[in-house]
Amino acid sequence: MDKPHTANVRALERSEFSVADAATLLMSDPAATLYIAAILAARLDAANVALIEVKRQLEMDEPRVAIARRVNKIADQLISGAGISCFR
Repeated sequence: MDKPHTANVRALERSEFSVADAATLLMSDPAATLYIAAILAARLDAANVALIEVKRQLEMDEPRVAIARRVNKIADQLISGAGISCFR
């Protein structure tokens, strides 16, 4: 995606991390590819559900503050992955 790698990590004990080469990993490990595809599909599904909810709020003429709160909550969930389960 031509963007810098970013991550926030808090280790409970001394740890070492490395950044994998994405292209090599995806070509060589089908399980990793499937797992990433499942994560992306779940996030896309969550985004679709969220957009439908925001559309409903707009159609019901709900206050913009309520809609903004909902949009912020959705953005936080999509960024963090909270509430998104890939393998139910």
